[in-house]
Amino acid sequence: MRCSTLACADLPTFFLHAPTDAQHAPRSPTRSHVRTASGAAWKEGNIDYTGTLMVFVLKFVSTAMDYTDGGLKTDTATLTAYQQAARLTALPSVLEFLGYVFFPCTLLAGPWMPMADYLAYARRTGVWSPTAKKPPSAMLPALQRCTLGLVCAGIHAVYAPQVPETAFLDASWLQKHRSTLFRLVYMWAMGFTARCKYYFAWTWAHASCMTSGLSWTGYDPSTGRADWSRASNIDVLGVELATSAATFPATWNTRTGLWLRHYCYERLAPPHRGRAPFWALLVTQALSGIWHGVQPGYALFFIGSSFMFHASKVMFRYQRGLTGLALTASNVVHGIIAAFHLNYLAAPFIAITLPAGWASMKAVGFAGHISMVGICILGAVIPPPRDKKTASATSGASPVPAAGGRKLSKKLA
Repeated sequence: MRCSTLACADLPTFFLHAPTDAQHAPRSPTRSHVRTASGAAWKEGNIDYTGTLMVFVLKFVSTAMDYTDGGLKTDTATLTAYQQAARLTALPSVLEFLGYVFFPCTLLAGPWMPMADYLAYARRTGVWSPTAKKPPSAMLPALQRCTLGLVCAGIHAVYAPQVPETAFLDASWLQKHRSTLFRLVYMWAMGFTARCKYYFAWTWAHASCMTSGLSWTGYDPSTGRADWSRASNIDVLGVELATSAATFPATWNTRTGLWLRHYCYERLAPPHRGRAPFWALLVTQALSGIWHGVQPGYALFFIGSSFMFHASKVMFRYQRGLTGLALTASNVVHGIIAAFHLNYLAAPFIAITLPAGWASMKAVGFAGHISMVGICILGAVIPPPRDKKTASATSGASPVPAAGGRKLSKKLA
């Protein structure tokens, strides 16, 4: 039986763990990921160990699939560039595997990276080879990331309590603030302040990977500048000033986005088979929601984000061929719509529970879903003009850009 099949079959254990207190022990032999998803604990200002288990799942599954690609597959013609670079032709030692799983800089909140990267780091090969050009000190870029993280933590600590998600359940608040525009602005403020805590966690994790050396990527061949982006998991401005929802996976939780692309999306819809079907995106986003926690708020966000990404691709196709001022104006409009969709869907993600999440969407008349589905229908009824020059190049495109795979190929070459 294939190693990757065994790894995926073992995933249900991710949802079960022993009770941790007497209150729950008599009632059930297990407490589940349903009840202790990290989002619920983090809302209360706590950090529980299910966040670490989430990172473990990414590492276990990716290692199993990479070994399947390298150790069990003889036909490599169908492998993507990423799969060719990340494949493992031999199992790592027990010490190497444990070092990868429990690497302290990625243990609590990620970021995930493939076993091949860690092995090159541990064995001092590739850019870490003693014969390779030595990296400069990581102190300054690490301090810059820490400073950004502290600013974001301050914003979250000061302003997040002022925009609680429970406001949409308060009849008196809804009566006082009837303006849909005000409620949409409130959603943006709620989403931004909530994202700031993730900005803090991921920038500090990136900084720790910098100082450990794991994030070292080499020198940019075009500029000669030192590149520490290997463990980068967030681009704050890229998220907040995005001109398309399709760029979110490349700027938000990027390492998990790459995992979803390479270990789910491309396995369901291999690029060499042509344009990927919508159901592959839907399944990928549903998997992401289950991985975060089996809570209604996560399901509303990730299933809804499938339509957000598809609507963004439709808008992008309409933009093709535009130049100059028309292109600039369309980018601004596209960016506003992307921000609206993101923060609209983020409300149930933050709320977690179904009543609060549903109330937040209902408060704006489900405008996000109406606009997303409307754009998707428009693209089907009035198909945007095809660009012959890029039609073949984008036929298998996914919401996650393929740059991660190409970069990895160069890193491990």
